[in-house]
Order: sequence, then structure tokens, then C-alpha cells
Amino acid sequence: MWAVWEDMEAEMRCREPFQPLTVLMQEPSFARLPGLTEQNQISPPIALQHPGQPLPPVIQPLNVSEIEYDLFHAAVESVRMGSVFKTNLKISAVRMPDLNINVNVTPTSQGWKTIM
Repeated sequence: MWAVWEDMEAEMRCREPFQPLTVLMQEPSFARLPGLTEQNQISPPIALQHPGQPLPPVIQPLNVSEIEYDLFHAAVESVRMGSVFKTNLKISAVRMPDLNINVNVTPTSQGWKTIM
């Protein structure tokens, strides 16, 4: 019985908290996200001309494409059949002009699926 739990634990990633930014950083295409050097620079005269005002539209955030991720919630198995409950997610990130990273998680589908 313990071996069954260990197999399920590994498949469901029970010991890993779901943190969308961590999931993104594990993808090779996103590995360089925090160290990006191609940031928009604001010259001091522009910043001084508009104190307290939003920055001009010339400053654009750096967009990063999205990845798909399956979040495994539950499983029920017997000798004859099994079912899993998963949520399919799209995770994306955007580097803003102030250098903060905004992460967006969008569920695309969710539900039980028969696996056997």
C-alpha cells in the first residue's frame, strides 16, 4: 500500500507547492526571465517633465509567452477503472516597466477524466 501512495505522491507532486512563477522558471524558455537586460529606459528629462503623471505610452512592458500546465488534484483508482481530477492552466508572465513580474494563471478546463 505504501508503494501505491509513493507512486501517487510523485505523480501528483504532493511535496511541491504550486507556485506559478516557479513553474515558469523551470521551463527552459523562461529561464532568463529575472535577469533580462533589455529593459525600457526612461531618460531623466522625460520623467521630470511629468511628475506624478503616468509614464508616456512609449514605455511598453516586456511580454513573455505562456505555457500550459496540468494541475493534478485527485485520483480514484480500483482494479477495474480509475479517474483523475485535473485543471489545465495557461501560465504567463509579464515584466513591467518598474521591473516587477506579473504572473497570470488562466484555467482552460477542469474536471474528472477516466484513465482506465
